[in-house]
Amino acid sequence: MKITDKNEALIAIKKSNDNFFSIYHFSDELKNDKEVVLAAVIKNGYNLQFASDELQNDREVVLAAVKNQGNALRYASKELRVDRELVLEAAKNNCYSLFENEFAHDNFKNDKEIALVVVRQKGRLLRFIDDKLKIDKDVALEAVKQSDKAFPYIGFELQHNGEFLLEAIEQNPEVFNCVKKELKNNKEFVLKAVKKNFNILQYVRSDLKEEINKKIQDLINNLK
Repeated sequence: MKITDKNEALIAIKKSNDNFFSIYHFSDELKNDKEVVLAAVIKNGYNLQFASDELQNDREVVLAAVKNQGNALRYASKELRVDRELVLEAAKNNCYSLFENEFAHDNFKNDKEIALVVVRQKGRLLRFIDDKLKIDKDVALEAVKQSDKAFPYIGFELQHNGEFLLEAIEQNPEVFNCVKKELKNNKEFVLKAVKKNFNILQYVRSDLKEEINKKIQDLINNLK
């Protein structure tokens, strides 16, 4: 049944404990009422999709919506989808499809602050970031720290940069599995990697593991 009374609508929104509360059945007049829509998007950001065109272009309403649900940005007006503050706020609120579905402006794909927020939540989204940021150590490190699945998307230079790889392994031992075979078989590199993160031993080739374990035991014995 369609709700047409404003007071009834506000009471319904206030009383609802359901984060999926929808204003789909509200009248068009209520969907164009800023007070009603603002209350609704604070409860469930996705209600922005039912708001009038006018309110989808209202910055205050859109900001409230993306603070609740980052992906609600897709329902904002074209003008507000290129508002950097709104894009950044959306990114902070699990807006995983911000780049995947490309409803945010391409210019934000080379915005380092936004990129860092995104890859800290889901490292593999690095694939959608501008190539210049894929060779940025800060961005790449945060991406592989969150998930080793981001490794194929970091810049070629970093994939072959021993210093960077050791730092990445320190943050996430599974990165060791991603490095090129020559490094995995390089005793000096492996020993440095183990010093950075002992957990990588489980991934080390058995003969190297025995040798490293012996060196570790020798060090322990020398400390006694």
